[in-house]
Amino acid sequence: IHPERDLAAVEDGHPTRLARRGPKHDEKCDQDSSLPIRAYCAKEIRQTLQADRRSLREHAFPSRITPVMRKLGLALSGILLLVLLPIVLYSQRGLPAAGTGWVAKRVCSGVFVAGRAQETLVGASLPLPVPVDIPAEVDLPNRRVIARIESPFLPEAPSVARFREGFGCTLEGPGDRSSPLDAHDGAALTRKEEPARLPERIAKNPELDRALDFAFERPEEASADKETGEQDGHSTRAVVVLQDGGIVAERYSEGFSASTRLPGWSMAKSVTSAIVGLLVDAGRIDRSARVGLDEWSSPGDPRAAITWDQLLRMSSGLSFDEDYSLPSSDAIQMLFGLERFAKGRYAALRPLEFEPDTHWNYSSGTSNLL
Repeated sequence: IHPERDLAAVEDGHPTRLARRGPKHDEKCDQDSSLPIRAYCAKEIRQTLQADRRSLREHAFPSRITPVMRKLGLALSGILLLVLLPIVLYSQRGLPAAGTGWVAKRVCSGVFVAGRAQETLVGASLPLPVPVDIPAEVDLPNRRVIARIESPFLPEAPSVARFREGFGCTLEGPGDRSSPLDAHDGAALTRKEEPARLPERIAKNPELDRALDFAFERPEEASADKETGEQDGHSTRAVVVLQDGGIVAERYSEGFSASTRLPGWSMAKSVTSAIVGLLVDAGRIDRSARVGLDEWSSPGDPRAAITWDQLLRMSSGLSFDEDYSLPSSDAIQMLFGLERFAKGRYAALRPLEFEPDTHWNYSSGTSNLL
């Protein structure tokens, strides 16, 4: 409240409600000090002052928006919404498929590969203003998982992940399209017996113990960051530390053990690199030779100059966004979204963003090309 401004408004011919009420109200509040009267007076004065603020504001700043201008503004807002909404929906068209693809693949690997119970696998929800849950249906006889969106405002975007012996779980193509994996005998690739364990050389190591404690610290147990307020913590399943051919540290989360099969994810990059190294050593691949994919065979295509070595070192220059927080990113769409049907060749369709061997960019797409 600004007494000088209020007084000036009264002198200017715009008396406030407080000035019009007279002294009776003030005298009543001053004379009776009982709690009910004091509470009543405080509420009355507060409501009166709020009305005075609005009255003074309207008197000092009268609205210059005419009804015609208001209708025109609403019309323009509606037109802008009609124009922007399709653009936003198109840019996020892969969001439903990415959500169901992620759930189907994750639950399938958890149930049929790791042998976990379905209820231990946390589901997912689409990051929308109103989160949409994505349930998963486990088809045990056919060893597959179906995930779809249950919302009247979004397409079902069903995704199916199937388990094949020797190959694990993979997302199926659209419709009833068969998979190239069906032509191979995965059972022949399945290990018949457990591999021999490496020798254990576990000794007391306080620093290593603290590192393992940190790795297994759960988000609900971790302390919040003093600046951001966000919880730290991890969801570690297993840690095995090797040194000089022996196990020096080993720890597992509850429900997991040394015999639990877990998805390798990007550890497959190291395996792929080793396989290429064996082929180079055998003289079957020239590391400096051009890869020569069909997608780059058009005359003048600069991608034709990309070599095996550049793919191995992720310096091909191909455009690829490895951002797992954005459903529209290349990584998410290649693995779980609409582009998953392109399989490993998705990265081959990406344009050249940098000249080969001039820029390093972490890219699962180029690893899939290998």
